[in-house]
Amino acid sequence: MKSTFPSDEKLGNKTGLILFAVALGLRIAFLVQSQDMPSFFAPVIDAGRYDDLARSLAQGGGLGGDLFWQPLFYPLFLSLMYKLSGISIVFVKVLQMAIGSATCVLTAKLGLRLFGRRAGLFAGAMVAVYGPLIFFEGELLATGWAVFWSVALLLLFLHAEEKKDWWRFGLLGLLGGLAVITRPTFAPFFAASLLWLMLAGYQEAGGWRSLVTGALGVLLGFCLVALPVAGVKHLTTGDFGILPYSGGLNLYIGNNPDYCRTVTSRPGETWNRLVKMPGQHGVRSDPEAEEDFFLAKVGRYALDQPLDFASGLGRKTLRLLIAREIPRNVDVYLARRWSSLLHVLTWRLGGFGFPFGLLLPFALLGLVTAWRRVPWPLLLFLFLYSASIVLVFVSARYRLPLVPALAVLAGAGAMNLWTWWKQKALRKIGLALVFMAGVVMLACLPGPFCEEGSVSEAELYLAAGAFHERHQHQEKAIALYQQAAAIKPDFFEAHFNLAALQSKHKKHDAAIEHYQTALKLRPDLADARASLASLLKLQGRNAEAVAELRAYLKLRPKDTKMRNAMGEWQFAAGEAKAAAQSFRQVLASQPDQPSTLNNLAWILTGQEDPSLLDAKEAITLAERACELTDHRWAGALDTLAMAYAAAGKYDEAQATAKRALDLALADGNQKLTDSIRQQLKRWQDQK
Repeated sequence: MKSTFPSDEKLGNKTGLILFAVALGLRIAFLVQSQDMPSFFAPVIDAGRYDDLARSLAQGGGLGGDLFWQPLFYPLFLSLMYKLSGISIVFVKVLQMAIGSATCVLTAKLGLRLFGRRAGLFAGAMVAVYGPLIFFEGELLATGWAVFWSVALLLLFLHAEEKKDWWRFGLLGLLGGLAVITRPTFAPFFAASLLWLMLAGYQEAGGWRSLVTGALGVLLGFCLVALPVAGVKHLTTGDFGILPYSGGLNLYIGNNPDYCRTVTSRPGETWNRLVKMPGQHGVRSDPEAEEDFFLAKVGRYALDQPLDFASGLGRKTLRLLIAREIPRNVDVYLARRWSSLLHVLTWRLGGFGFPFGLLLPFALLGLVTAWRRVPWPLLLFLFLYSASIVLVFVSARYRLPLVPALAVLAGAGAMNLWTWWKQKALRKIGLALVFMAGVVMLACLPGPFCEEGSVSEAELYLAAGAFHERHQHQEKAIALYQQAAAIKPDFFEAHFNLAALQSKHKKHDAAIEHYQTALKLRPDLADARASLASLLKLQGRNAEAVAELRAYLKLRPKDTKMRNAMGEWQFAAGEAKAAAQSFRQVLASQPDQPSTLNNLAWILTGQEDPSLLDAKEAITLAERACELTDHRWAGALDTLAMAYAAAGKYDEAQATAKRALDLALADGNQKLTDSIRQQLKRWQDQK
């Protein structure tokens, strides 16, 4: 099936402006419709992290190591836009929609250059109405820029091959550097395409001179981006490089024996366990060391279980090619409920997903029928960028940079079908339709995968609530947490967050209720038990507080601070014997805790329970507490006085009590002062 396309055509300024305007109009309509989405003004997960970094930079915060956890380009871009707009999220989103509209025009230019005007317009129009792309361009994420770089780089490679000017090579290096610090997954494609370009230049004209000139131009452009980034990273972290520290963790998330657990982990308990793995294995708290830890784990996994590793790559390849959109923290299908436009432009029916389920068969038809006209950079991009994604893990937003290139091929496929229709070449049309139907079937069959449906509406409200809580919009945060709990009553994170926030606002009854609900759902939530115990203690419900603290200590038996509190609460609840046992457990691991020594000594004076009297040990413990506090703690001296009295040493008791009285008076402790005076009077009367 030979393909023929018109050549030497131009898109035209008017046509380009119309395409840009249509694309921008659709994107603005989506923004207007989606303003009620909980995360519209409350960026969540990765977008929330970018927002925090950008706000800090825009408000004069210094460059820190956190800036290099993820790729650097987007937080710098976002901070600049915040600086210009006074931290306006709407301003940034509108600007990103304009960048996305420019991507549509560039896609049309690329399609026109390769396959003619109609194919280019088809490709540009397809990108203009591509629902998932419109959605992610409206998020505070680097997706829109990554898609833009993909088209711009392909066009530049083709221009540089045609006209080997040094400034074109320099611009190519500059854009390549920006692409790599936006998404490191561009690096393999950029390097391979440069090699192709250099070899092509060497073979066609100029020889070594052309090769050296091109290489120097690219190197200069790339260094204009890379050297400042590497320099700033060296100044802030001590490391010299341009890649983010998250690379090792992301590679591990996508390559381990428990893929579904890691790839569906969300900020919170499961994510915290994941990022704390290096520390649990004795790795120092350092981003580079932690990255090396995860890289080493992936290496061992590949060497020890090569078949499982290869099988995982195969499963991720299926995820790349399926018709549906794979979620990662945010789900484009979930966002449809807030936009009727997105509802039309993005949907799924069974295993079929629109629009990728339509784009892929057209693109493969174009590749098969027009392969002679497909340039090497386009092929290298499709293969190497896809391989880079598959090596890590696949998600909707990471797949999107492939869309313009696929749209260009789809334009070729569509124009071939149109040509055959006009020629009445029914056999070719039939074969093409059968081929496309087979592609659709293959793209719909795999799955469902564990990532699909893993992001719920309740999680979106929870994440938006967390944003508002960080920014001190407490009432808004409470309302969003309540909405999350209403949507998903068994969502323990929503109840936990509600309880913690209401506790801060002194709404203790409501906080206790939500802590109790969270603990019914997840009895192993140690932090919830500790917080609930504290609230119960504040309300004077000592017995309940002790019960909760006892349950907490079963989960975290080595927490001596809370075990000491347990003893104090048991003592307050009249359980002196149990309190003494708790204090002894604390002293077994931390023998020089003054407060614990004093508390146990007091119990052993027999003041609360005569059956627990042990005057000798009480004196030993109280003397040690006084030594550790340089005899400047009135409470410890008072306990020592009582221990002396319990042993019948009244002279020592009175002398020690008088020293305690002087300190209590100096401290203004009226309650202890009155108690010591009464005790001194009793001892005087006993004489």
